[in-house]
Amino acid sequence: MKFCVKLLFIALFFTSCTDTCNKEDTFKKITIEKKRFIDNNLEINFSIDVLDKLPEKYFKDFYLKTGNTYPFEDDIENSHKSLKEVKVDKTKIDITILKDFLPDLEQEKSFCFILKFGDRKDYIDCSHPGGPDSYYLKLEMKLKRTDVKSIELSDFKWKEKFKAGAY
Repeated sequence: MKFCVKLLFIALFFTSCTDTCNKEDTFKKITIEKKRFIDNNLEINFSIDVLDKLPEKYFKDFYLKTGNTYPFEDDIENSHKSLKEVKVDKTKIDITILKDFLPDLEQEKSFCFILKFGDRKDYIDCSHPGGPDSYYLKLEMKLKRTDVKSIELSDFKWKEKFKAGAY
């Protein structure tokens, strides 16, 4: 009898340690749709292809990361101070860069923005051991002012990074 109880305890322990939330990336594809000036600020619209089972609310509940670029290990500076606004939903990300941070004529500047998304288990039916997980999305690009009302966007890259919660 004691052996059966121990075996049942071990089986329950290992099934509760299974992570059913993190089998797929959140973001499948991100593309630049358009850019335009609004009151001399630059709005950039990205279309996104995401994990279908995540609801709209998951994307609206993002957090703009300030400070360093953790958890990404690189030397690029976080450009969060240059942003006027960021909007995210299940199909798009819209960012607006303040005019004072845009490059001058024939100047090129690099930008890096990091968005943090919460634990999936708060939005879909899944489970995992430990504390809350986080998903980070880094958007990087270069902007070059080619004329007073024209900016060229180049070297756009994006990367997603998963960070498991503490045990």
